[in-house]
Order: sequence, then C-alpha cells, then structure tokens
Amino acid sequence: MQCVNMNKKSNEPANANLITIRDFYNFALHEFQKAQIETPALDASVILADFLERDRSYLLINEEKEIPEKERNSLLKKIQERSMRRPVSQITEKKEFYGYSFFVNEDVLSPRPETEEMVERILREDLSENALVLDLCSGSGCIGITLLMERPGWKCHFSDLSEKTIGVLVRNGETLVKDFSTRSRIFTGNLYEPIENAFSAADSKNIHEFLYDAILSNPPYIHPDEKNDLMPELAFEPQGALFTEDLPGIYFKILDGANKLLKNNGILICELSPRWAETVLEYGNQFMDGNILIDLSGLERFVFFKKRMKKN
Repeated sequence: MQCVNMNKKSNEPANANLITIRDFYNFALHEFQKAQIETPALDASVILADFLERDRSYLLINEEKEIPEKERNSLLKKIQERSMRRPVSQITEKKEFYGYSFFVNEDVLSPRPETEEMVERILREDLSENALVLDLCSGSGCIGITLLMERPGWKCHFSDLSEKTIGVLVRNGETLVKDFSTRSRIFTGNLYEPIENAFSAADSKNIHEFLYDAILSNPPYIHPDEKNDLMPELAFEPQGALFTEDLPGIYFKILDGANKLLKNNGILICELSPRWAETVLEYGNQFMDGNILIDLSGLERFVFFKKRMKKN
C-alpha cells in the first residue's frame, strides 16, 4: 500500500476522508510514523486485519473495500490509541507466543520473544515424560501453558501475586489446553509462599506433589531507576510486573525456594536484566550449579541452575 495525501479541510471531522481499507491504512501509517513508532507499517496492518477479523493478505487484495460507516469511529479510536503508544497487543487483546495466540490485556505483560528462548531451552532438557514444572510469576501463563501444549505428559503449577492476572492465565489455559484443569494447579500469592504453605500442610505421602523437575520464572526485573530509559509502550503495562526495588534480592528468594522445592538435578531458569546476571550467578552457585545464558541479541538474559545431588 502507498501513502496518499491526508490533507483535509480544517472544518471536516477527523474521519471524513477515511472510507476504504486503504484510507485507514494510510492514515494509520502516517500517524504511527509521526509518533515515531518503530514498525508503523506492520502495526497498521495488524490493527486493521484484527479489526476486520481477516488475515493481513486480505488488506492488499481488498484495498478499495469500504469500512462500514458505523464501525469507522471504533477503528479510528484503535489507531489513535496506538498513536499514543498503547501496545498493539493491548489493542487487539492477543499476542503470539511460540506459535500460540494468547489473550492479553492491561492486567498482564505481553509475552516477549526472548522469553520463548527460555521455553526452548527447557524443552531441550532430558526431563521425564511426566515431568512436573512450576511457572513462577506466571502472568498470562505463556510459559507454562506452552509447555503443556508441547509436552502432553507434563503437568504444571502456576503462581502469581495478582488475582486479575490469574484470571487471564485461566482464560488462556482453558482456551488452549483441552485438559488444563487436570494438568495444572494454580497458586495465588507472593513467589513460593502459597506453595510452601501447601507443602508444609501435605503429609509425607503427598510431598512429591510439590517437588518440581523444573522451575521457570520471569519475575519483575527492572529497577525503578531505569524507567526513563524505557520505551513508552511499557507505561501501559502492569507496573508491578515490570518494576521492583528488590533487586537482586528477588532472585535470591527464587533461588532459595528452588533449592527447597526442586528434585535432585532439577532445573531452574530465570529471565533477568543483564545488570544482575553475575551477582545472581554468584549467589546461586553457592548451592547449585549454574551458568549464564546469552539471548539471540547477545545479552546475558537468563541464568540456568541445576540442583546438586544431596549426599547421603
């Protein structure tokens, strides 16, 4: 699609010249470029295709198709929201992760491509066919739900502090995993706290229900002193899922809990800011065997630990 002249008389309503798919695409492209959005053409096509409930190829074939008049203001509003730097995923309420479409809203972080690398790494590990994993600080559930989809014999526990977030997680789980209720257990609380409470209350025969083959966690890892350096879109995402002053302390707590709840040779993978990677590795290596993993951008994005075998 090519840009067209968007000039109009000053007394005309904002959408007076917006009639066809091409009109709205060109308008969105112009507005997104003006807002210095990095991918204006992609964002314009994604928003239009989602609004029309079609794929993006449909836009090219049907440039001259008119948008129904009663729907134009709604589409214009979505374009204006993106111009204000609201993330595309919040406008469309969906985000693709590892080939699956997840529902997202303002209560959860939109899944990031780098987090897919953590999923890929655990899938390469030689875990048992009926492994039990924990998605800690689970958010939308993208990590654990993806593992359930990729490994039909695995089970997953989820833990998150926010009840609203848990609601999004459950919606995604029930949508994507046909046997989600029987293969998952959900805990609401701070980090391991609700799990440790259940662990303490369990009798000796049921302790195994809270011992994990793997724990994966993408906790809040941005210090508030970094806020001014971040892209504007992050202002629309849940701040509690992004920022914490408890750094690197939150990782020390995750490591301490993992040392208690992992099986021998169990695996912990955490996503983190490169700022804290060496410090977290040094702490964890006191009682686990760990190393730093580099992401596709060349950054120290993950720490990988394996629990040492307990000596008799």
